[in-house]
Amino acid sequence: MRYTWAFLVCLVILLSITPATSLIWLFQYAPSDDKLLHFLAYIPLAFVPVVWFRTTPHKLQALLFVLALGYILELAQSQVPSRHYDHLDMLANTAGIATGALLGLIARALFRESQA
Repeated sequence: MRYTWAFLVCLVILLSITPATSLIWLFQYAPSDDKLLHFLAYIPLAFVPVVWFRTTPHKLQALLFVLALGYILELAQSQVPSRHYDHLDMLANTAGIATGALLGLIARALFRESQA
């Protein structure tokens, strides 16, 4: 599962620093709301470590990493042609992280309950 999470992180990085003009093909099939895309992209980045990482410190480190990554990528977008920094994108990233973490906690609780 580590590799799945690493792949998702790399995918978000790649999509975040690619000029928007190079992603036209993606936007034909994706929701038109940029904030929704940010929200949806960060849900699995938080969900996977909460569900699969064993210790709470590792889970918290992963969540802090994803939060910092979202902020850094948002700042980096200001240097990418046809991209820009938007504090509302950061808010959408953070909401996605919170949602993914909450869904991960629910999934773990349901799994533990089914094992009892």
